[in-house]
Amino acid sequence: MDCRPATAEELDLLRPALEANWLAEVSEQEFLHFAAATLAQEHLTEVKERTIERVEKTRREVKARLTQGITYWTIGRTPSKTRSWPGSGRGHDLRAGPCSCR
Repeated sequence: MDCRPATAEELDLLRPALEANWLAEVSEQEFLHFAAATLAQEHLTEVKERTIERVEKTRREVKARLTQGITYWTIGRTPSKTRSWPGSGRGHDLRAGPCSCR
């Protein structure tokens, strides 16, 4: 966006459009109505499409990651390497009887 003032040459080129009858006949309310009814709806549609695509991509990636984790923990590991919880396999120590550490 160019925020500099228009040059004299640019103003001469724009003058017919700025002085057009239709521009003087249309009220600010009509411009606002047009913007709300048309431009805002187009923008909403564009943003909605991008957001839906991003959400769907995230869902696919999360599902793939969870599936990968579930597969790893249920199928991918051999029984000799499987430890469901830290300290698993120590249950027999607890059931062995009173502690002999005195």
